[in-house]
Amino acid sequence: MVDNNRFSFLLQPVNGIPCFPFSSAQPRDEQLLKVVLPLLKVLSLEKDVRPALCQKFCMP
Repeated sequence: MVDNNRFSFLLQPVNGIPCFPFSSAQPRDEQLLKVVLPLLKVLSLEKDVRPALCQKFCMP
């Protein structure tokens, strides 16, 4: 789950990928392409993504 609101992960905190909120004032929001997509590629090689996400984002 990718969301800018950490409360969205309340029931599954170790399965979430937090991101910054999108702002229409940003002419080019490339967070998904430059940050989230490479992370998803790395996670696709894992049997269980929870330890990797926990280590990266320190969410309980």
